[in-house]
Amino acid sequence: MAAERAFENAARTPDPSAPELAATTVAPQLPWSQSLLAQMAAAREGAEGTVEYGRPQVVSRSAASAVVRSCLHDQEVVISLDDGQPVPGPAGQVAYELFQSTMVRIDSGWKLETQTIGVGQCRGS
Repeated sequence: MAAERAFENAARTPDPSAPELAATTVAPQLPWSQSLLAQMAAAREGAEGTVEYGRPQVVSRSAASAVVRSCLHDQEVVISLDDGQPVPGPAGQVAYELFQSTMVRIDSGWKLETQTIGVGQCRGS
């Protein structure tokens, strides 16, 4: 949840160097997220709205890693910072999404390592 909230917060401005990203995420997800946020900044885009995280469930776990799945109601959309309008395409639309996150245990705790998002793979309740 901390990694999700870190990205959600960093996307609002957007800020690829937000310290909470590195505090909650590791490679390969961290550089991917930072690259996406840098692209958003260059395009003068940001995010607004909220995310309802559903009921995350651990679907597999070992001492070093865990896989967590959740159906989210993603109401955080990407907008143009110039006019406040949603961008065209999926990033500018509210959606129900299946998130599958692989978490790894490091000395400081659990961090997000990889994540896949399946748009349209969950239904609203």
